[in-house]
Amino acid sequence: MSDISIGTLIHNRRIELHLTMKQLADKVGVAEGTISRWESGKIKDMRRDKIKMLAIALDISLYVLMDWTDSSIKEPGSVVLTKSETAIIKQYNDLNDKGKEYINDQFVFALSQDKYKAQPATEEPPLPEEKSASFA
Repeated sequence: MSDISIGTLIHNRRIELHLTMKQLADKVGVAEGTISRWESGKIKDMRRDKIKMLAIALDISLYVLMDWTDSSIKEPGSVVLTKSETAIIKQYNDLNDKGKEYINDQFVFALSQDKYKAQPATEEPPLPEEKSASFA
């Protein structure tokens, strides 16, 4: 489970998108007070249809919103990030637009250079043939 509550996630994402509680409430189809109570944690149980609308309004995945990090629950087409990759993304998100543009240019440059590209995965060697157990 993440260290961040769903209420904090909703609040942070709303602020990141420069939305007021009223604007978010209108997008989700709930009262402004409902958004306030979600953010403060006073409402713990959310209706499924509102969770879906909230994810759409906040432009985040249901998997992120619901903190579904169990390895058995993966978003279709999702990529599992390592801790260091997650840390890099968090650092990237701390940059201003000019900093992000600089990093993006560095990625484009690095990807244009063969020496920086990851090598394609090779086929795994075949598994040894199974031998039947003999009990003598």
